[in-house]
Amino acid sequence: MSIIGKQTLPISCLCSIYQKTNLNEFILSIDSILSQQFIPDEIVIVLDGALTPELEHFINYLKKDNNILKFISLEKNKGLGLALEIGVKKCTNNIIARFDSDDINLKDRLKKQYDKINSKENLSIIGSKVIEYN
Repeated sequence: MSIIGKQTLPISCLCSIYQKTNLNEFILSIDSILSQQFIPDEIVIVLDGALTPELEHFINYLKKDNNILKFISLEKNKGLGLALEIGVKKCTNNIIARFDSDDINLKDRLKKQYDKINSKENLSIIGSKVIEYN
C-alpha cells in the first residue's frame, strides 16, 4: 500500500468502522483507496466505539507511515449516521468521497468524480454504479 510518488487530489475520503467491521474487507477497501490512479490527500476514518484487537492492530499499522490518514476515535458506538456526521466535520476538503469499509473502489473512481464535480455543471453530489459480489 505504498503511496510514495503518487499524485493527490484535494479530496477527503470518509469511512466509519466499528467492532463488527470485517478486517479482511476493510484491508481491501483501504488498499483500493490507496491504489487509486490519483489518491486523496486525506482519508478520515471514524473509529466508532471499541474495536477488536485485530482491527486495532491494523489501525496501528496504518498510523505508522501514512500522513494522509486521520483517525477520529469515539469512546462509545454512536452508529453510522452520527459517526459520519462527526467525520464530515473533521474533513478539511470541500469534496468528500464516502466509502464503506467493505467497498472496493475502482482505480479511477476518485479522478472521475473529481473531474465531474469540478465541471461546469453545478453539481453538489455524485453517485455511481455498484457491483455486488460475494
